[in-house]
Amino acid sequence: MDENAPSLQEYMEVLPQHMDQWKHEQRFVSMHVEKVIACNWKVAYEAFIESYHAIATHPQLMPFQAIDNSQYDVWGDHVSRTITAYGVANPTHADLYTEQQSLDAMMALIDLEDRPQVPPGMTAREVYAQLNLPVANEQAGEDFSERTTMSELMDSTLYSLFPNFAPWAGHGTVITYRHRPNGDDVESCIMEIFLLTRYPEGTESPADAPTYRLNIDQPFSEGAEVMGAGFSNVFNQDGANLPQVQKGLKASKKGTVSLSNYQEVRIRHFHQTLDKYINAK
Repeated sequence: MDENAPSLQEYMEVLPQHMDQWKHEQRFVSMHVEKVIACNWKVAYEAFIESYHAIATHPQLMPFQAIDNSQYDVWGDHVSRTITAYGVANPTHADLYTEQQSLDAMMALIDLEDRPQVPPGMTAREVYAQLNLPVANEQAGEDFSERTTMSELMDSTLYSLFPNFAPWAGHGTVITYRHRPNGDDVESCIMEIFLLTRYPEGTESPADAPTYRLNIDQPFSEGAEVMGAGFSNVFNQDGANLPQVQKGLKASKKGTVSLSNYQEVRIRHFHQTLDKYINAK
């Protein structure tokens, strides 16, 4: 152990300052799924710190996620972030969907049977934010209507803290990922998915949900009763893709991975930090 290691507060750099407004201390685990995946933990971690893969891996998201326009940020060695707008069709698909079709696609993903209509003069993004506001207000016991933005209510804002922790941010229920080694097996890893739900200040925290475990041969769809059909299908697509990436790494003639200049900047940042720690030893 390093007796001169920095404090956790120092190690987390800008993350506590950014996360303070989301009141993560007033949240409980409303869902916890743990699954063994047939790839190294770093491969799985990389897959969830960029949005670029969704264009090919998650085509059902194209009506309402502006993947191509995702914003990527890095700070120091340990923190990075992606922001992807919801309620907006991907630019390559913008002419294919009406505002109503974009909203319907969002409702299908979260397994809502009701299909609200997009009124004339409004966008799917505006309607979806209106739907999220009362839910966030009820969970938090606060009224966010005068002090929040549509982005804070609905967009995918995903941070990462080196080496393996990836919390989402927002007023409503947020996802958090953790990827860790599966013992000494470098060909597999354990992926954990948490849903963190806010509860009102001054009230007792609800009990955390039990852990739902899936082995390496079980698809995420077997956890649909816990995760919801739309949610589990998205992770099914990632789960099918990741073992192929693991195999592909070993088939590379040049022995390195080519990363896009911007869309995969967080992966580059992750490996630059990893190299610093390895070379320091």
